[in-house]
Amino acid sequence: MKVDLIGYTAIVGGCTKGIGKAIAEKFAENGANLVLLARNRDKLECLANDLKNRFGRQVWVIVADFDEPGEVDLKVTEFLTTYDGVIDILVNNVGGPVPSDTQDMTSLQMLAVIQRHVICNHTLAMHLLPEMKKKGYGRIINVVGTVYHTPYPGLALTTLRASEISWSKALSIDVAKYGITVNNILPGPTETDELSEIMKILALKKGQPYAEFEAEAINAVPVKRFGKPEEIANAALYLASRQASFVTGTNLTIDGGFTPSI
Repeated sequence: MKVDLIGYTAIVGGCTKGIGKAIAEKFAENGANLVLLARNRDKLECLANDLKNRFGRQVWVIVADFDEPGEVDLKVTEFLTTYDGVIDILVNNVGGPVPSDTQDMTSLQMLAVIQRHVICNHTLAMHLLPEMKKKGYGRIINVVGTVYHTPYPGLALTTLRASEISWSKALSIDVAKYGITVNNILPGPTETDELSEIMKILALKKGQPYAEFEAEAINAVPVKRFGKPEEIANAALYLASRQASFVTGTNLTIDGGFTPSI
């Protein structure tokens, strides 16, 4: 199946590394123009220049920190006042919370998760939905993760992202009649800097050598390897396409069989 995003523009969050970067590259490779959203200006501009040079796309950058919903709101508002066009695709993607046991979570940490993964998602969607409705086309894709419904020891804060899943389901019902879909991608263990940092913390807490902890983590995945960012990006490409017009309000798990539930 050939996916063609020529003529579409996508906002991709958390795109300077890992899964977000792979999605931005995959979209550009298949014809989309990009609005890159993250907090590190230097990395954003480096990626923007790379995508322009490699794929000949139009690329803009928005510098904003997802830990500051008000800043995200302001910066996106400023961008849209000068942007002449429609944003067809929104990819809500940002790094997950720090490892924590349930009894160690603070109310401030819990609030930060909700702000980063729900409030910012909602803010971005509300900015883009009016033009999507006018066009009769839109794709909202949330990169979440499998831990929200199958808690993993030491990652208790991540379970709060269940609210992100519920929010997206409610939104998908509300906007379906406008030709807009809302879906979630649930990556399992994926080869990213974030996963490496999480495993280092968890291994240290267990008093276990990192290499040994990593080997056990890989062995826990039925396919006996971690996923690759580009494999997640392939799923995002499909959900962003016209071919996925009948797919909405769903969760697409990509985890090599890691999640112990149906």
